[in-house]
Amino acid sequence: MVFLIHCILLSASVVAQSDPRTYQVCMDGCVTAENAGDHQKAYDYLQQAEELALAENDPVKVGKVYLKRGEILMRLGEYSVALDLFYKALSRFSKVGEQEGMASAYNNVGAIHHYDKNYQKALEYYKRSMQIRRSMGNDRSVAQLLNNFGTVFEDMGELDSAMFYHRRSLAVWERLQDISWMSVCLSNMGSCHTRSGQQDSARYYLQRSMELMPPSKDRNQYAYVAGLMGATYLARGPWERALHWCGESLRTAEEMQQMFVVQQQCECLYKAYDRLGDAPKALAMLKRSVSVRDSLFGQEHAKELTRIDLTHTFEEQQFADSLVEDDRRRTAELEYRTGLAREREQRNVFLFSAVGVVVLALGLWNRLRYVRRSQATLLHEQERSERLLLNILPHHVAEELKDGGEAKARDVDGVSILFTDFQDFSDHSAKMSAQELVALLNAYYTAFDAIVTRYGLEKIKTIGDSYMAAGGLGAPSENSAMDTVNAALDLQAFVQGEILDRAQTGHPSWSMRVGVHTGPVVAGIVGKHKFQYDIWGDTVNVASRMESSGAVGLVNISADTYRRVKDLPGVRFTERGLINVKGRSAIGMYFVERVR
Repeated sequence: MVFLIHCILLSASVVAQSDPRTYQVCMDGCVTAENAGDHQKAYDYLQQAEELALAENDPVKVGKVYLKRGEILMRLGEYSVALDLFYKALSRFSKVGEQEGMASAYNNVGAIHHYDKNYQKALEYYKRSMQIRRSMGNDRSVAQLLNNFGTVFEDMGELDSAMFYHRRSLAVWERLQDISWMSVCLSNMGSCHTRSGQQDSARYYLQRSMELMPPSKDRNQYAYVAGLMGATYLARGPWERALHWCGESLRTAEEMQQMFVVQQQCECLYKAYDRLGDAPKALAMLKRSVSVRDSLFGQEHAKELTRIDLTHTFEEQQFADSLVEDDRRRTAELEYRTGLAREREQRNVFLFSAVGVVVLALGLWNRLRYVRRSQATLLHEQERSERLLLNILPHHVAEELKDGGEAKARDVDGVSILFTDFQDFSDHSAKMSAQELVALLNAYYTAFDAIVTRYGLEKIKTIGDSYMAAGGLGAPSENSAMDTVNAALDLQAFVQGEILDRAQTGHPSWSMRVGVHTGPVVAGIVGKHKFQYDIWGDTVNVASRMESSGAVGLVNISADTYRRVKDLPGVRFTERGLINVKGRSAIGMYFVERVR
């Protein structure tokens, strides 16, 4: 995911209404401390600014404090707390119609969803911010949002659209002669070229970005660009250059407490050390990368973001409902008073009528409260059901099941199937208790899940000590075979690292065979109760034979898969010739391993 540090700086710029010097001194002091990496001092300034704003009962100033506090927390990876602050700021700006503040809040909420890889929701909030910015004629803010759109499309893999927005943004910054933002746009364009495999062009743009940085350098931007430079060398080598630049980025990100960049660069260093054959350092970086990523994007984090988002939506609806109810009560009261003045002689009758109206209003209010509670409970249960469904089924299958009540089986071409199997599993498991066996399998399979998810594969199932996953089941992709082979290599790297690490502590570990084959399959759901998504066909059987015909510690692929991945950079293929397999004619096979 493209780094968003510069995409979230659309801070509110509303002019303070009273005692601006004292309040503004605090806000300016916060920015200075933040740029110096002193977040505690920045927080102290914000605390003073908030006290002043609350004393003045100024919702705009309070909202600006919440915005800035949320931006700092977002940099530190505290996304759920930051999202809550952005919604609080948005609530205050909305009540007084403060357009500039609303645009900034929408932008930052979009950035949180962008970090969380919820790209459609990120685009939704960026568009809300863009509508306000365009109506205000603020070229700088519009250019910053163009950059945001570019980074979202880049992360979605739509690189042509991403470059379109980055070029539009760069044109505005060149016209405004803003060197700092020109550097940001050039670095994002370099990132797009890296993703498209054009490493020389990527380095050209990244070098230009570094040259435009001021002598003192923006430490956040430098960490980002250094990491991108490391990624270009990670793609093609030399790996030592990847170590240098990713190390530079990691040190700077740690200094600035940029946890998102820290996670990215730990992953970069893990891959670089792995390709250089330094297994202990590679394993250390892999573990740290997984740990930081789980803290940023783990299941509890996702639940909290969802809770905050739903709470905000519910509160918005409550506010709208309260306006309607207030209007209804005012209308009823006006009608009552008019009738009372016109017919004073019927006071007693009207008194009883008023009591009836109050009783009716109370009944309606209680009924309304019951409906709201029921709606909230229903929405919560619906969200839980959808999360459970997506945990069982691929996204496109889950959507089809929700829309039509069933998901039809379909033929899919070019699916790459991955099988793993632990060596001498039965002998090892006989020496372990049931609890130890399940705990060890869970540790391995949890790491496997993270790796296949990173490469966009679908986990199909586990059968005892066998793990099955597939690439290319969703949207067609020319790279699905390469992604599957890369995932297989990472699985072996993880297992080899565990062997070394557990040997030092005296804990048991397993070695593993991995096989990959590519071809057509039939995919669909089986069963009505405890249903399961599965795939069938001869391709599945051949993939299983690739695993059983392989060797411990290596990845064995078929000739069909080899034809699709033979240009994969950073790996070495060893042709094995035609190998006889059980139940069929001989099949061409290749061992594949990363270049050390």
